[in-house]
Amino acid sequence: MNEKQVVHFYLGTYTQAASLILPQSKGIYRASLRLDTGELRLLGLVAAVENPSFLTISANGRFLYAIHEVDPGQISAFAIQQGGGLAFLNRQETKGPHPCFVSTDPTGKVVLVANYSGGNVASYRIGANGHLSEPISVFAHTGRGGDPTRQTMPHAHAIQTAPNGKFAYAADLGTDKLYGYRLNPETAELLPIDPHFLPTNPGAGPRHLAFSPDGKWLFLVNELDNTILSIRLNVETGKMAVKAQQSTLPTGFSKTNYIADVHLSPDGQFIYVSNRGHNSIFVGKINRQTGVIQPKQHISCGGDWPRNFGIDPSGRMLLVANERSGNILSFRRNMRSGLLKPTGYALECAKPVCICFHKNG
Repeated sequence: MNEKQVVHFYLGTYTQAASLILPQSKGIYRASLRLDTGELRLLGLVAAVENPSFLTISANGRFLYAIHEVDPGQISAFAIQQGGGLAFLNRQETKGPHPCFVSTDPTGKVVLVANYSGGNVASYRIGANGHLSEPISVFAHTGRGGDPTRQTMPHAHAIQTAPNGKFAYAADLGTDKLYGYRLNPETAELLPIDPHFLPTNPGAGPRHLAFSPDGKWLFLVNELDNTILSIRLNVETGKMAVKAQQSTLPTGFSKTNYIADVHLSPDGQFIYVSNRGHNSIFVGKINRQTGVIQPKQHISCGGDWPRNFGIDPSGRMLLVANERSGNILSFRRNMRSGLLKPTGYALECAKPVCICFHKNG
C-alpha cells in the first residue's frame, strides 16, 4: 500500500464514564485514515489525561496542545514523536473553569484558549522547545444573551486567529457576541479592537468559526438558533460586518437541534456544519463575493450527536466524531461538487469530541 494514501489524526475525548455499552475513554488517541478507501484504524492511546476535549497542532507540526475541560481549567503541551507518540512537556492553568477550545496562530508562536464556564479567553507564548509560557493576556467577556437558561453569563466557546495572523476572534455563546482582538505574535499579547465586538441576533449562541483562505470572510455558527453568519472582515482594521445568514436545517424540521462545528474545504468554496439532533452534516456552497451560502446537502452523520469533525489536509475525506454513539465515520468528499458520500467505514471510540489531523500526514 502506498504510504501517501495514509494520514494520521489524534482524537480528543471525554474521560468520564460513557455508558454501560461503550468502554470508558482514557485520554488522547491516535488513529489512521486511508485516503483511497476511507478505512479507519485506532492505533492506540498516546496520552492518559483527563478530559482532553479539544486539541490543536502547532504550525510546524512538532507540538500538540490539549485543553482539559475541568475546574480549574488546564492546558498541556506535548512534543509529537517520530512515530506519532506524545511526550509531555508542561502544563499551565487556563485562568478559567472548563476550557473547551484551543488553537495556534500561523507563526506557531501563540496558543489561544477559550474557557466556557469562565467566560474568558487567554493567550500563551510557545517556547522554542514547545513549552507553554504562563498566560500572557486574559480577557473576561461581559453581559448575557437572549436565552434565559443558557445565556445568563458569558461562555467563551472558541478563539481563532485569522489567516494573516494579525487578529483573533472569539465566539461567546453566553453573550451573543463575536469579539475581536489584535494579536502580537512576538509577545502573544491580545488587545481589543475598536469596536471590540459584533452582536449577533438575541439567543443565537455563537459557538465556532472558520475563515476563508484569503481571510476576508469569517463564518460564525450559532448553536442555539442553528444559523451561519457570513461576516466580512477588514483585513487592516479587523472590523466585522454581517453580510448574510443561512440556516443549517432542512425546511420543515422543527425538533431540537444544536450546531456544533464548522469547517471550510481547503479551496474555500464549500462550508460544512455538524447538526446535533438532526444528526447530520450540512453542506453549503459559498459565494465568495457576497458571502451567501447555497444549501447543497444534508447527510446523516451515521451516529448520534455529531460533535467535532475534520477534513483531511488533501480535502478528499471528512471524518465525523459522534459523541453519544461513540463512533467516527469517514465520508468521501467530491472535490468539484462538495457533496459527501459515506465510505462504509467506522471506528469505535468512547465519547469522541475532537478530530485533529497531523499536519505532516
